[in-house]
Amino acid sequence: MLKVLLVDDEPYVFEGLRIMVDWEKYGFSICGEASNGEDALEIIKTCNPHLVVTDIKMPVMDGIKLIKSVYEDSNIRAKFIILSGYDEFEYAKSAMQYGVNSYILKPLDEDELNQAVKKVSRQILEERKDEESRNKQLSFVAESAINTILKGEATDSDIKRANFILELDENEEIKMLLLEIDNFDKWMSDCDEIQLREIREKIKKIINSSMDNKFDLKVFEDDLNRFCILISNSMDIYNTICEYAKDLKEIIEKNLDFSVSIAISDSVAGIKFLADLYKQVDLAISYKFFKDIGSIILYKNIKDISMNHKLFEIDIDELKSYIKENDTDGIKRTIKNLFHGFSKDLTAPELIKIYIENLELEFIRYVQEMKGNVQEFTKKLMDFNKKIEKSTIEELKKEATNLCIFLGQYIDSITKSNSKDIIAEMKHYINKNYNKDINLKIIGKHLYVNPVYIGRKFKQVTGMQFNEYLHQVRIEEAKKLLRRTNMKISDVARSVGYSSTEYFTSKFKSFTNFSPSEFKNDFLISLHKY
Repeated sequence: MLKVLLVDDEPYVFEGLRIMVDWEKYGFSICGEASNGEDALEIIKTCNPHLVVTDIKMPVMDGIKLIKSVYEDSNIRAKFIILSGYDEFEYAKSAMQYGVNSYILKPLDEDELNQAVKKVSRQILEERKDEESRNKQLSFVAESAINTILKGEATDSDIKRANFILELDENEEIKMLLLEIDNFDKWMSDCDEIQLREIREKIKKIINSSMDNKFDLKVFEDDLNRFCILISNSMDIYNTICEYAKDLKEIIEKNLDFSVSIAISDSVAGIKFLADLYKQVDLAISYKFFKDIGSIILYKNIKDISMNHKLFEIDIDELKSYIKENDTDGIKRTIKNLFHGFSKDLTAPELIKIYIENLELEFIRYVQEMKGNVQEFTKKLMDFNKKIEKSTIEELKKEATNLCIFLGQYIDSITKSNSKDIIAEMKHYINKNYNKDINLKIIGKHLYVNPVYIGRKFKQVTGMQFNEYLHQVRIEEAKKLLRRTNMKISDVARSVGYSSTEYFTSKFKSFTNFSPSEFKNDFLISLHKY
């Protein structure tokens, strides 16, 4: 909406101007009213209207002086429509040298006034289009020049051209500010391309406005979620860059309802060192991982410290045990200690994610061994991995805790639903193969299940160890052979899976309180009685 200021010392003229012109129809809203040139000039400096409709003869400061003051101030964009009595025409002609758009005699003619306002409105819109076109061309040229310097491909003439376009002296001190939208992956998944473009345009508009739009060529998009701002020594915000960054962040978060993080570089002398500034802010913004979203990070505060990119062994056996036992408290305690170490050692985020991915792979294999739904399980892990793509260490710790709790619950649900089936399959396998050399490892391989897991589950469900059950089956089969056949004790032992007759005899006696010979003789004696 365009802004118009009405200036006249006669109240009835104000009333006429409000009624005679449908300001909204021509894209205007009245931003203020003044009864003399001095008050009008203060309002103009404050709200910078597009159009001023002013009388010529007024107290304190007349219309001519007002127009002259505005004309001499390059920061003011206002156009003028003059209102004047017939006998003031010669007087008003002197204002024409300042580019007054229209001159209207009093008493006001409604059609004439509307035509004048319409003409100014059209002129302003046309100028806007021309200015936008020029700005787009300049912006393209400026970004091309900046990218050439950042890539290290700039010649001396490229640097001179960049200095000219950006209005920089050759060795003028500059700093760089990098603004990054936090949690941008959420925006990427929730918004379409048009909505994302609108978000970026709103941010750039806020940045430009924060610098009075005079330095918009010094703002360029580094990525979909990142904006770089060059701040030179000639700009008022150069020496208060931290306060500026804080204010900018607050404005964006208030108007767009999402947070941003900002990195601030040191200074360099000349745009030829632009690549050094970019490296500084790019490194600094990565340290928001160890802080919180919405941080302001100065390169000078992190340049003497470095992240740990060395892959090292970490003991997560305790964590895996808590997960398999579905022990939520143990999981939370272990994750807390683990991430305390990561934070203390400044472990690089990509390494932490590698550790998490290795944990996931182990449990994918574990779920497969337990005959769980690997496809469903993997899909849930993919959803988790999307959440941690761009996270701070606190967010990553929270999500890692949620992941491990989920793993515990998932494993527990599989355990409960599969335990009876697995034990039944184990018993079936033992009953068919008791006469062979079998153990948990062989059965686990046959059933595609971890042998340690099935050994533990067998004890939980049956109340006895696997080997104890195997011996029980073998001894029961041996008892049948001793009753029904005349086989030698050594042959019976081999038939039920024992290679040693002595060991068979020992196990048989521990289960029946008889040796095999005593058991057979006792059975024959009892048989003869009947």
